[in-house]
Amino acid sequence: MYHKAWVVLLFVLALALAACGGESEPESPQATVPPTSPPQDAGTPAQPPSAPDSAGAADASATEEPAPDEALADFNVYTPGMHAREGLTILRSTEYAENPTGAFFAEIRNDTGEFLRSVDGSMDLLDAENLRLGTVPLYILLSDIPPGESFFVGETFPLPAGYTASAIWLDYTAADAPALDAFFNLPVTIETHGPGERHPYMVSGAVENNTGQELVLWVLTLAALDADDQIVGLAHALVTPDTPNGNWPTGTNAPFEATFTALAGDASAVTSVTASAVGYALLD
Repeated sequence: MYHKAWVVLLFVLALALAACGGESEPESPQATVPPTSPPQDAGTPAQPPSAPDSAGAADASATEEPAPDEALADFNVYTPGMHAREGLTILRSTEYAENPTGAFFAEIRNDTGEFLRSVDGSMDLLDAENLRLGTVPLYILLSDIPPGESFFVGETFPLPAGYTASAIWLDYTAADAPALDAFFNLPVTIETHGPGERHPYMVSGAVENNTGQELVLWVLTLAALDADDQIVGLAHALVTPDTPNGNWPTGTNAPFEATFTALAGDASAVTSVTASAVGYALLD
């Protein structure tokens, strides 16, 4: 009798222990709000909370953006000098570097045997290890350049620290046929030139439309030359035909003014000025 009672009592105690301690308590539900930043020091400005990521926390190394300096770093070694595509003949050129001004000027002839839709250029500024410090674009405003014609290209720029040399690149896009009727070597009369009050050099004069066509576009480039006929400055002139529709009638002259914002050296080195005037008419 007593033996059975003890067996029943032990069985009841075993069930009670299984109900109370045999199973672990369920975990608390996860919070749906994003985790907050760690506590800030009293004097530290509060940082905005980060937005929740519905896809889960991503690996920081996979999404980390490179620092700006890293992204722009260029460790290529460049070869200094002129790198002109075959068919672009350099007739004369000037490179100048005297703090704080650098300059490159050149006269180029189209010896490709083709019309050139455009000519593009750039100048890489290099340090002593021929690593690039920066790039200066070279803009050529002309289009539809016929074979045998020459044109000017150049730019002045602030010299970066560590500059020792440059790599100059010139390329072109050929055209199967011209898009406009181009007239090179319009007659130019230079009336005044010399140092300006607020600019290193100024030129004024007139250019004639002797093409027999009404011109719709035109480009006038002035080159300042030293005693050796080397280019020491370039400027694009503002040509203003006095017409109501803005086009330039044939048989008329138009005045111009050109401002040289910088020179390769002092204005006293300029002994003469030459011009390249090009006009464009619509094709028939």
